[in-house]
Amino acid sequence: MSFIPENEIKYSDYSILDPYGRVFFWQDRVYRGLSQTAHAELHKLRETGLLTELEERALFPKTTLTPLSSQYFDVIIEHEKISPASFVYEWPFDMIKAAGNCILDVNIIAAKYGYHTIDAHPYNVLFKGCNPVFIDLGSLKPADSPDHWHPIEEFWGYFKYPLELWNNVSHKMARRIYSEDLSSITSAEYHKLLQLSKSKYEVKARSLIERIKNKLRLREAKAKTLNEKLALYKTELAELTRNKVATQWGNYHDDYITDNDIACTDRFKFVIDKINELQIDTITELAGNWGLLSFLILENTGVKHVNCTDYDENAVNKMYNYFKRSGHAERLSPALLDFIKPIELYNSGRPSARFRSQAVLALAVTHHLILTYKYDVNVIFKKIAEYSSEYVFIEFMPLGLWDGYAAPPIPDFYTQDWFTAAFEKHFSIVDISHIEENRVLYIGTKK
Repeated sequence: MSFIPENEIKYSDYSILDPYGRVFFWQDRVYRGLSQTAHAELHKLRETGLLTELEERALFPKTTLTPLSSQYFDVIIEHEKISPASFVYEWPFDMIKAAGNCILDVNIIAAKYGYHTIDAHPYNVLFKGCNPVFIDLGSLKPADSPDHWHPIEEFWGYFKYPLELWNNVSHKMARRIYSEDLSSITSAEYHKLLQLSKSKYEVKARSLIERIKNKLRLREAKAKTLNEKLALYKTELAELTRNKVATQWGNYHDDYITDNDIACTDRFKFVIDKINELQIDTITELAGNWGLLSFLILENTGVKHVNCTDYDENAVNKMYNYFKRSGHAERLSPALLDFIKPIELYNSGRPSARFRSQAVLALAVTHHLILTYKYDVNVIFKKIAEYSSEYVFIEFMPLGLWDGYAAPPIPDFYTQDWFTAAFEKHFSIVDISHIEENRVLYIGTKK
């Protein structure tokens, strides 16, 4: 038996109240230390066939018993690592729905074996690329009721109520609920929250929640068995279809698609050639819209994984739906992210650490940040650098906010020499190429 020194272990911040022990990281792998009681429960769970079926259906990470031990645990299991970790406030509408469906699917299967999950929040789900996976082993317990799933109110609080508000009242209100972690509350607490709100939507929102609650009660009364109720919950979730709200960049890359064929421009080919030349393994694309370039990279390079982020919800929702149907569903991780001002909850870790890759792409974005939003270029470069372990690909737009026909006046300071001097403060230059009239690509390594 191999012993893991305690000073080499990093415990997960999300595994504090876990009845199955503690999840920890060692040598870039994921483990869970078990108590003797938890080990016996796991053995029983494995014997039922439930865990095996969940693994085979890709609803739970592959899990194996190891010969390892540590100061506090004589029994240690290893879980398949799912990376990067993204969280509900970084998911668009349809990813949130998919996470809810994953929880329901786990419970439908668990019910066959006399088990259920004891909670129903989205922090028990990670996405392996575009595929949701339930990760909380300690939540799987023998069911204590043959016809009731106890965490249903929590489920509605995280999935049904916010997404209904998103569609029918205000998508900004729904996003606030997720970003401030106000989701795990009852319908009565929703009323209290909305009564305190100064939003012009509060009356409409309170009325909506009351109607939803009454409708759910009527429908649930007709379902007699747990299986019927779980099927009802899936139907309720399926009926939630996202109402589109126009956004500035939601259709930005649509001109590159004709009859489902994606055009690979000379600019994209240049970037792809450089990625192949540098033999890059992993990439994070910042402000990647719906992932057009990320798709071309996965099609034409040896890159193993791409994290594609954007702050436009329409674009990221489109990205998720496109890639989950593509041949790259597990090789691309979508994230709804403003990389300059990301949401950082207390124990979720910095996005720049979670989404860090060998190379970062930030194309056609710095001119907007500098000229429209007035960010200091050094702040921008510092933020971009945080997402990279080695390379950066950053475009400079010498004509500023030029749209192909005209542009607002460019400030005197905004020159390529100025951009180069700022770039060299943060990166060592590998290559500078003027690839289009208004695009100069800088490739560098972190200093």
